[in-house]
Amino acid sequence: MSIAHTRHTYSLRWMIAPLFPIILFVNANAQTPERWIEIGDSLHRINDNEGAYKAYKSAFDISGYHVEALWKMVAELTAMGDVLPKGTDQLVKYQEAVDVARNAVQLNPNHAEGHTMLAIALGKLALHKSGKDKVTCLNEVRTEAEKGLLLNPQSDVCHYLLGRWNREIANLNWLTRSYLRMTDRQVLGEATNEKSVEHFKAAITINDSLPVYYLELGKTFVYMEKWKEAEEAFEKVAVISTHGRNARKCQRDAKTYLEMLGHANYADIKEAVQE
Repeated sequence: MSIAHTRHTYSLRWMIAPLFPIILFVNANAQTPERWIEIGDSLHRINDNEGAYKAYKSAFDISGYHVEALWKMVAELTAMGDVLPKGTDQLVKYQEAVDVARNAVQLNPNHAEGHTMLAIALGKLALHKSGKDKVTCLNEVRTEAEKGLLLNPQSDVCHYLLGRWNREIANLNWLTRSYLRMTDRQVLGEATNEKSVEHFKAAITINDSLPVYYLELGKTFVYMEKWKEAEEAFEKVAVISTHGRNARKCQRDAKTYLEMLGHANYADIKEAVQE
């Protein structure tokens, strides 16, 4: 899963003057966990994922129990993985994110962000899986996203993840579907494109500022061959004013899909939206 991704409001990156590297490691031993979190947040806002990760890790290393530091470490690890080419290095980074997220959930099972970030990290890891291994990974994404939503019913990210899960399971290739019919038939019946649309719309209702939600909604409409609805969703991506690498990529993708729809290249766009 590409998520986007994303700690919703926390993930919005606004450019500020890069003053923090100057003071970051001055008298490091005197910093409190809370101060390291503040430093990490500041570095996060200027897209210094590695610096933010180190700051959050310092917060956790000092305290030994700081769940917020852990789930924010996961976000930076996935962001670092996102900019790597698909391959071993990216896989290692996503696996590290999963391991840290599991630690967060184990430390505090009642913390919504821990489950949410574990679901995000697992979704990234699923991009490197295929067949039954991918399904196993995706089903854990669903489990963690549902736990996160139970703990925080206003989590747009969890709705987004469940939208992705429904679409990906509902549109598995015939070989994987055949395997599921023998091992987990119930999952096939539970996942639908219609539920995917419902979850994406719920995410947008909670937070309408993230272009990735409209982009993924549009992709689901493509799978359903609802071309007009897909076009409307992709057009919405272009008019959202936001910043960051993910937002720009969403806008580029939406533009490409709109061009395909404009030329009625339906076969091409159905292939293009596949993960």
